[in-house]
Amino acid sequence: MSKRRLKYEGVPEGDMTMVANIIGAEATRRLMHELAGIKIYIPKSKEYRLWYVQQFFEGDNQRDLSRELGVSERLIQMDVVEIQRKRRAEREEGRQGSLFAGL
Repeated sequence: MSKRRLKYEGVPEGDMTMVANIIGAEATRRLMHELAGIKIYIPKSKEYRLWYVQQFFEGDNQRDLSRELGVSERLIQMDVVEIQRKRRAEREEGRQGSLFAGL
C-alpha cells in the first residue's frame, strides 16, 4: 500500500483518502454516498488471513506473508497446517461419502 498522500476531489483527507488509495476515488465517493454516517470497523480476521494464506502460500514464503499480513511467521505456519488438515479432511470425507452413494 502506498504511503503517499494523494488528494482526491470530493474525498476528505484521512481515512477516506486511505480508502481512495486502495479502491479508487470514484468507488470511495460511492461508498460515502451509499453509506454516509455509518461507522465501519475493518477487522483483522482469521477467516481473511486463512483465505490469504491459502491463495498466496508458495511453500517458502512464510516471511513475506507474515509481513504482508502483519502477523508472526509462526502464525502463518500454524495457518498452513490448519489449511492442510482441512483439505485432508475434505478429501477423506469425499472418499467416505462415495462408499454410501446410492443407499
